Amino acid sequence: MGFEKPFLILEAYFFMIFSKIALSLFSFKWVAGFMGNLMSESSEEDNYKKEELKLISDSIQISDRNIPMKTECYVQALAARLMINRRKMESTIYLGLMKDEKGDTKGHAWLRSGNFIVTGKKRHKDYQIIATYS
Repeated sequence: MGFEKPFLILEAYFFMIFSKIALSLFSFKWVAGFMGNLMSESSEEDNYKKEELKLISDSIQISDRNIPMKTECYVQALAARLMINRRKMESTIYLGLMKDEKGDTKGHAWLRSGNFIVTGKKRHKDYQIIATYS
C-alpha cells in the first residue's frame, strides 16, 4: 500500500481541483447530476474495504492542506465520491444545515461509504440532513 498512497494523493488533488472548478462554473443542478440519485442512500452495512476508504480519506485531507485554493466540505465530499466511484464502491453524499450560536445557518457536506465516514466527519451529527445522493 505504500507505493499506492502517492498516487492516491495525486488523484485526490486532481478530483478536488475538478470539483472546485465544476462547482464554481456550473449550476448546482448540473453538478448534482454527477452526485447520484436524490434522497437515496447506499447501504450502511460494514464495508469490508475500510483500509482503502481510510487511504482515500487521508488522501483528501492531505490534498486539502496542500491545494492552492480554499476548498470546502462539499468539494471534499464530491472529490472523494468520484474516487470511490472509480473503484466501483457505493457511497452517499449528505447535505445538512444547522443554526450556530448566533442564529446563522451553516451548511455541511459529508460522504459515507458503508458505515465509514470518508469526509466531513467532524460535527456531522450536529447537522439536520436536507438531502442525500447515492
